[in-house]
Amino acid sequence: RGKASAATQWSSKGDSGGCNTGACPMTQTWMNQRFLRLGPADFEEGVHFVSIGNVSPLADVQQVWTAVAKGQDVSTLVPTLKAKRAVFIFASPVDQGQVTKLRELVQCMDAVESPPMVWAPHTVTPEIRPHNAMIDTNVQDGQNTVSSLMEMGLDGIISGEPQGQTLALILRMWVHKLEIAAETLSDVLQERHRKAHNVEYYKGHTDSLLWDYLRSRIAPVIPPCDRFLTAGEPGHIDGWTFGSARRTTSGTIYRLNGRRHDASVGLGGSKEVAFLVDKQTVRNVTQMMALKRMVDALWMVSCQKR
Repeated sequence: RGKASAATQWSSKGDSGGCNTGACPMTQTWMNQRFLRLGPADFEEGVHFVSIGNVSPLADVQQVWTAVAKGQDVSTLVPTLKAKRAVFIFASPVDQGQVTKLRELVQCMDAVESPPMVWAPHTVTPEIRPHNAMIDTNVQDGQNTVSSLMEMGLDGIISGEPQGQTLALILRMWVHKLEIAAETLSDVLQERHRKAHNVEYYKGHTDSLLWDYLRSRIAPVIPPCDRFLTAGEPGHIDGWTFGSARRTTSGTIYRLNGRRHDASVGLGGSKEVAFLVDKQTVRNVTQMMALKRMVDALWMVSCQKR
């Protein structure tokens, strides 16, 4: 699935605000205000909400809500959440405990085939919201918390703490944005696979055109391809073994050593060599003609009547 960019950079520094024993009353009150007069019909089908701070939902959204109690193992949520269309995780950026739980949940979810996950920051009402819940652009610890979460598998972060219909519209926007990003990425990958397949397809036809048709038409002096030769440089050929080699810009010249003495050869002590040319270097008619001229020259210098 595609990864969307984070909308904001939030600070995770600061204390927990004294609400470690459960949902803070001020946090619960602000959540009630944010979801006031909202129901499942206001969100996209298949959306699910997770509250890391153990905030209870309003009755209207209870069926699409999961509250994580203190000390609860978030891995137990994975079987339920992985089948959802999108998961929005409410957690306070100023509570280190909630940030840690958020990180654990993201890691557990990203280990399986999971839906998009978006962090929805949630603290208290704007009138009493702490200053360190605001955007932090000067990270001093050398690694931004949000950046690390995005690398783990978080797909995005909602900017600010919207409420009411604004919240509903933003959640809908994120669902469609992430789905479009995933579809776009899938299309790009399919197009790359299609082009790679076409390259191999045309490469095979080009190879056949060069070495089966053109070779016999314009360069019959070049021997036909032996489809039974093993890949790579051979160790022997026609009863000869390859000895020392000298590499040139056109190919590699090997000294040939006979496996057994063959008096019928009648070479009178002359030495034989083999000139190996990489077939991959010949990809067009011009290179084929150059190879033909090189073979003609080799025949001339190796002929007894020179």
